[in-house]
Amino acid sequence: MGTRKKMMNKMSVLVKSGFFSTYRDSATVIFSFLFPTAILYVFSLIALTMPASSSSAYIEGLVPAVMAFGIGFSACFAAANTLRSWRQDDVLRVLWLMPVSPFTIAFSRLIVAMVTAIGQTLLLLVCAVYGGLHFTPSAHWWLFLFALCFGVPAFFSIGLIIGNWVDSQELLTTLMNILFIFMGVLSGVFFPLTEAPKWLVQVSNFIPLTYLRKLLEAAVSTGTELSTRQIEFAALLLIGIAIVFFCIIAKTLRWIKKR
Repeated sequence: MGTRKKMMNKMSVLVKSGFFSTYRDSATVIFSFLFPTAILYVFSLIALTMPASSSSAYIEGLVPAVMAFGIGFSACFAAANTLRSWRQDDVLRVLWLMPVSPFTIAFSRLIVAMVTAIGQTLLLLVCAVYGGLHFTPSAHWWLFLFALCFGVPAFFSIGLIIGNWVDSQELLTTLMNILFIFMGVLSGVFFPLTEAPKWLVQVSNFIPLTYLRKLLEAAVSTGTELSTRQIEFAALLLIGIAIVFFCIIAKTLRWIKKR
């Protein structure tokens, strides 16, 4: 009982410090909330050139796609940057000596990433519904919470893997930008895959962002055509990614920076 209480106390301290460090950083707030909103409005301008029926379908797909992009990027970058900065500042070394387990460290930051993702999703929903985009959410829009339970851990775990091996802030930022531009293009975030070449559609099936987009689309959009089997497959794939990468981090976490 005493061991569990100590673990919860450590978790509580790490969660509080995580919220403090995340929301006092203006760059993190901008990229987590303002940047996805800007992307939503920029790409919604394309709908102005379309007929009314096509415009509505385009917005129906755009909103969950931008949600997926913003959530995935924020969760991945938060995990990677936390490991990198804590290792460089010897915070991980101190936690190792306390000792604090890799699970406690990862789960405490995952809580912060999950709360951030909920805030991002609600902000984008409000903008889409009341911000002039004429988006009508589904009656079960609140099921986006279940999509986040699968998607956020997956992208957070990918970030842990990257942050475990990257020591430079510049390299980390470059890798993140390249990775998410690549995934955004291939997963149908920046343009629908309905008219894309067949090979591109097949490649998109190997991109994790594709499955987070599908889960969010099934939750918040009224015109989704996903079957129950497709939704279940997307959820299982994302949680599988999270489990595998969390297990890898538990065994390979670098506590101390290179001298």
